[in-house]
Amino acid sequence: KCDQCDRGYFKVEQLCVSCGANCEECASATECKRCIIGYAYPDCEQCAQGYIFENGKARKTSWPV
Repeated sequence: KCDQCDRGYFKVEQLCVSCGANCEECASATECKRCIIGYAYPDCEQCAQGYIFENGKARKTSWPV
């Protein structure tokens, strides 16, 4: 049981549930409020500007994308 969830989790009744891949802050499993660094809002599925997808995660580039 929990009163407040850690970052990357949301509360469902008395349990903390993961927001999902690439989501840092959410209101529910389908409502991400902030993506982890390197991913673009609103779905957090695509790389943010200046990042490329490499080896399974977003990586900052040194050249414009």
